[in-house]
Amino acid sequence: MGRKRGVLVGIAVWTGLAGAWALGDSATVSLLIQQARREAHACLQRGEPGTAVRVLERQLPHINGDAAYLELLAQAYDQYLAELHRLGRMDLVATYLERLAILNPARARELRQKWQLSEPTQKSPRIVACGRLDDELGRGSLPSNESWCLLAEETFLRGQYSQARLYYWRAAQSRQSLSSLQQQRWAYCSWHDIAQLLQSSNASPCNWWVALLEARAARQRSPDWPFAHHIFQEVERRHSSDLLPIRHLPQPQNGWYVSESPHFRIYHHNASLAEQVLRLTELVHAVNAWFWFGELVPPVWDSPAEIYLHPDGDSFHKATGVSPSIPGFSTLRYESADAQRVLSRRMDFRADAPDLLSRLVPHESTHVSLAGRFGPRPLPRWADEGLALLAEPEPLRQHYRQKALAAFQRAQGLPIEKLLTLEEYPATFDPEVFYGQSALLVEWLVRQRGPWTFVQFLSQGRLLGWEPALRRYYGLQSLQDLNAHLRDLLSLPSDQPIPITLPLAPTPHFHAATQLHVAGWKH
Repeated sequence: MGRKRGVLVGIAVWTGLAGAWALGDSATVSLLIQQARREAHACLQRGEPGTAVRVLERQLPHINGDAAYLELLAQAYDQYLAELHRLGRMDLVATYLERLAILNPARARELRQKWQLSEPTQKSPRIVACGRLDDELGRGSLPSNESWCLLAEETFLRGQYSQARLYYWRAAQSRQSLSSLQQQRWAYCSWHDIAQLLQSSNASPCNWWVALLEARAARQRSPDWPFAHHIFQEVERRHSSDLLPIRHLPQPQNGWYVSESPHFRIYHHNASLAEQVLRLTELVHAVNAWFWFGELVPPVWDSPAEIYLHPDGDSFHKATGVSPSIPGFSTLRYESADAQRVLSRRMDFRADAPDLLSRLVPHESTHVSLAGRFGPRPLPRWADEGLALLAEPEPLRQHYRQKALAAFQRAQGLPIEKLLTLEEYPATFDPEVFYGQSALLVEWLVRQRGPWTFVQFLSQGRLLGWEPALRRYYGLQSLQDLNAHLRDLLSLPSDQPIPITLPLAPTPHFHAATQLHVAGWKH
């Protein structure tokens, strides 16, 4: 048994340490082994012995000589060998005969005699990367970039759980259908990444809100795993107790007090309000990365985004040259040849704006957070504003939709071909109608094929052209087809679907700042 166990551990080196994400306790390892057995039994019953082999090999480092587990693995090898021999894959037959010989030498000899194969020469055991689909697919047979389910399965069986989670997410957020087993594997990957985040020293409260969103979704996809319950409770605890790291510089700079969070630097005259703005901008940044790209941790920029919190309209106008009637705006500078390289991010706000925290900061922070993430050209105006509107309160978005509906009924809306190609805001057009049309278009596209398809559509639309991108990602043949769908949507205002909304965390601190302003706070 000493040689058998040593060789099995050698094979298992390639499979990865699947238990590392499960916080390392013996109960968790036992659950993983039980889950592997259940999956393998199900695979064998479905006539998928190759998948059963990969599932069982994944947990070999943790079975500690479990005889029943090894017997099931030998059975899976036996059935898989029969399949490989039937397909003429004699190269793989030799590999798996060696593995079967470790567990059941008599059965391996029997198969060699049956298939008239010579005994292997004595050599070190052949170790292959278990779970790599390209071991069994010829070159040129790799899945296309749009086959997210296949990519997810391949990377999962390699033990690359973080990458597999993104692929499963992309499949689901492209409205691809996932089987029950794939749903469970996706959940497995989610718990793996959340556990890694728990072990990180750099996570912030905004990460915990995103982790909580991910954990809630994973609970719907996974069996009642005790270790998952433990992880969920710890994420809830961290979310409710951890504080955002904010650094207040001791000395003012050019008449401003300066405070910093991981991604933002704010210039202000009120530390309490500045902290609330920083919490909110960090939250918006984290949620946008998760909602649109499936990322549990948002990207780090070369330099922090700057925020200027001007005390009132006069100071706002004096510093920016913008009319005091405008409560806030964002400024983004890109490299001229590549909008994916953002040179600077800045937001300017009037601190006395009544909707500063409820609307302005989420809206402008979304512009800043998503800049540079959709390919080498800046977003078209309709998409840029439509995405930012998803962070605003739903009653305000409904107001914009009603404006768009009224304009549509008067035949005064922007034609779809003009809306899609606008490079600047329409100077002589009602901005509320423009916002309403943009919101409706973004919501409709996301609702049809999910966030990830929408991201791809935006990334490719300005390269392929909007009509080819519509055909590729939405199955629509022309802009007229898209326009017809939007007209149908606008003609049924009383039967609107549930709006798409960026899932920002409720934060009790925000209400207090608004009350300060209502009570007359100015400086």
